[in-house]
Amino acid sequence: MSFKVTGAKEIAAALKRLPRDLQRAAETAVLREGAKPIAKAAKARAPQDSGLLKKSIGYRVKKVDGVNSARIGPRTGMKQQVTRKRPNGTTYTETADPNKYSHLVELGSSRNPAKPFIRPAVDASKGDVINAMAKGYEKHLTKTITKLRTRR
Repeated sequence: MSFKVTGAKEIAAALKRLPRDLQRAAETAVLREGAKPIAKAAKARAPQDSGLLKKSIGYRVKKVDGVNSARIGPRTGMKQQVTRKRPNGTTYTETADPNKYSHLVELGSSRNPAKPFIRPAVDASKGDVINAMAKGYEKHLTKTITKLRTRR
């Protein structure tokens, strides 16, 4: 799934006014800050079974097809041994990897109903994303200006 945040034209225009070498770092910083409220909301909405899915939710800013984008969802490398109970009461241990089953939780399957947590998080935090991106832009510019002043 991919989502596009609308209403951030001012931020995009401000980024274009920066020199090219500062633009890339600013884009990454702005996207990173914008992803935080969605990741936080997704963690709050994630179903609590073993807790591993909730723990694994994070974000990553990456260039895809020449465009910087933020990916929000379960992180890779979060495998963990989980003890589960069978209907007859016996227990067993298995390796759970949220990156392999999160889409089944979000969208459901033929055996289990959907328990969406990412889409509602995106919908609920739309306003917070724009504010966070603006704050991230301001924070990045302040940091960059401070760096440039100390280089003189």
